[in-house]
Amino acid sequence: LRPDHDGDPRGARVLLRRALPPAVPREEPERLLRARRHGRDLRDTLTPSPLPIDARLPEILDTVRRHRAAIVVAAPGAGKTTRIPPALTSLGNVAVLQPRRIAARSLARRVAGEQGWTLGREVGWHVRDDRRFERGTRLLFMTEGILAARLQGDPLAEAFSVIVLDEFHERTIHADLAIAMAREAWRARSDLSLVVMS
Repeated sequence: LRPDHDGDPRGARVLLRRALPPAVPREEPERLLRARRHGRDLRDTLTPSPLPIDARLPEILDTVRRHRAAIVVAAPGAGKTTRIPPALTSLGNVAVLQPRRIAARSLARRVAGEQGWTLGREVGWHVRDDRRFERGTRLLFMTEGILAARLQGDPLAEAFSVIVLDEFHERTIHADLAIAMAREAWRARSDLSLVVMS
């Protein structure tokens, strides 16, 4: 547990650095291709396999509840992106920053399949020139430019209870702007949480 750099105890965050092994490869892609060929619904094809991050979800949720901020560091394939954001929906609506449009769309589809949610209803995406969500969407994947634009129109991010900054190591000027604006909203709102993942 580390205090925020300016000494504010509300900004305490937990750094989860214990080595998490990469996920065991699964046969999901082949199952998806077979299902699409036979016209079955994507939600019927994805069965969540246990991932290394699953055992840490209660600790991460507890940290976010208590401190409103957390930093999660884990190996690729540990399940950060597909397991943590859906778990955070227990705290309210979640926005997930994804650096790439293709990733935002495919992750929304993956989470919908694993959770048994309807794509565009409980989980969706918003990227440049493409969106699939509605007013009641609980988990929204978006690119940094979209998040920055939303925060310009709504500086307090009133539509969300949690903002997740995924793939934090992939820094761009748009991502840095979105991060700075999200931090300002976090400081202004006592009910907004920030989670950084890398």
